[in-house]
Parts: sequence; structure tokens; C-alpha cells
Amino acid sequence: MEYIHVKNLKKYHPGYHDRDLIWCKVYFSIMNGEPELEMMCEIDQWRFVKFAMLELQVRNPVPLDISYLSRKGFNDKVRPISETIKMLHNFLTICNAPVTPDEENPCIEVEKKDIEVEKNKYIQDFLSYFNQKNGKSLKLTPERNRIIKARLENHTIEDLKKAVDNFVLDDWSERHKFCDIVYCIGIRNKVDNLDKWMNAKQKKTRQTKNLVIVYESKCTLCAGTGVVNNGNRKGEKCVCGTGKYI
Repeated sequence: MEYIHVKNLKKYHPGYHDRDLIWCKVYFSIMNGEPELEMMCEIDQWRFVKFAMLELQVRNPVPLDISYLSRKGFNDKVRPISETIKMLHNFLTICNAPVTPDEENPCIEVEKKDIEVEKNKYIQDFLSYFNQKNGKSLKLTPERNRIIKARLENHTIEDLKKAVDNFVLDDWSERHKFCDIVYCIGIRNKVDNLDKWMNAKQKKTRQTKNLVIVYESKCTLCAGTGVVNNGNRKGEKCVCGTGKYI
């Protein structure tokens, strides 16, 4: 089957995808600024608008099927659809693929942008959760961003948080020296830490213990007090703190 695709479809998309489309952008200039359209009969002009509306609504090219188009209000007896397509050859393309190419699909473009925004929210949310659970103040560096983003490709934010919940229960005495994103959800030495901590068995004895923040007594910024006492960051919480269960 052949399909009708409207060229430059992005021009008519309202710019959102979080709900069903109920309108499209049709400017006066479409009829009054396009010489070719101005010279066409009103049937072909209106059909062009309907082709754009239909493709936006179904998010795919419109089937070039008389039966289908008649159900959508096109009357092939008043004016053959084939004649309209000939007149609109500079505004439409006939293709064999029932899917609009991604680079020409405004719905795909909008969705990609929104997905990226949503993913960035999850990245920041996870980092905040990790810091809170471990008593850290880690910043979102490019490397940490890359690790979190990569794990969110195939896992939910709940999966990552579950790994953190198990990670903070680790009783290894040296854990405070290796308390960073990569050791919780990253991959090091071919070991998938996310899988490891997601499936780790929680120890009941740790559930009754309290998490406290311990600061390094030899820290040059806070001397173990937890508060920076000099420089531009004076008064801020020191980054040397490490969460420990006691």
C-alpha cells in the first residue's frame, strides 16, 4: 500500500506530546503566502490541511486508500483524490513506508526532548538519594552523569535506589574509602556493581543500627568538625564526611 506524507510536517505540529493532539498550527500564510496553494481550488487547499492533520493525529503517513479516506470525509466523486495529489506534488510525497521517518517526525523529536529532560531529572534525583543515604555531598561530574545515565537505559530509578539501599548496609571496614557512584551502580573490573547490590541480601542486624556521619580529623578544611572553617566555603558542610552505621 502507498502512503501520503506531508513535507515539512514539523511546521504544523503544536509542540507537545503528553496528551492527544486536538489542533495543529495552520497559519494564514499557508493559503495567502504560498503562490501554488493560492492558485489551487478550495478542495485541494482544504485537503492539504486535512492530510497534515491526519498525519499528525495518527503519527504516521496517511494511507492512500479511497475507502479509508472516504471515512475521513474525502469525497472522491466530487474531485478524484489522484487529481488532488497531482496538484499537491510539491507539498506531499508518496511513500511505501507506513512510518514517518524519525528526522521528519515532529512527534519523535518532541518525545526525544521530553525523554531527555525526564532522564536528567532522574539522574539528579538518584545522586541526591545516594548522597542522602551515604552522608555524602558528591557533585554531578561528567563521569557520574555518564554512569547514572547509562544504567537508566535498561533499569528503572527504583532499581538504582534499591542498589543504594543495599550498598549502605555493607559492613566492609574500608567501604568509606570506596563510597562513590561507580562502586554502587557502575562496572569495574568486569563486575556489574548494580546487579551485585540490587540482588544483595540485606542483613537484619544492620537494620537496627543508626547511620551517623563521621568527618576526618585530619581534614584541612574542617579538622573533623564537619564545617569548613576557612576560605570561600567557610561555614559550608565539608565533603569529607562518610556515613557509617553504629
